[in-house]
Amino acid sequence: MLDAISPETFDEWEAFRRLEPDPLDRLREVLKLGFAAVVNAWGVKVEPIDLDPWHEDAEINVDQDQAVSLIGQAYGITRK
Repeated sequence: MLDAISPETFDEWEAFRRLEPDPLDRLREVLKLGFAAVVNAWGVKVEPIDLDPWHEDAEINVDQDQAVSLIGQAYGITRK
């Protein structure tokens, strides 16, 4: 697709994206903030940036048993 447009058209497109961001990008940011708030209320310390898989510094240090337990509590499921 990039081969089909001129550099000037691409520059105009980039300028438009800076002024009018993608609504899905905003939705992703809102969801990251909301999910981070929920899991912080459950006792897991997570920053919204940790939920971005493409960010260089993203790192969540939660062991698997704790994560499974928290998800089970959220859905009312008890482990046997």
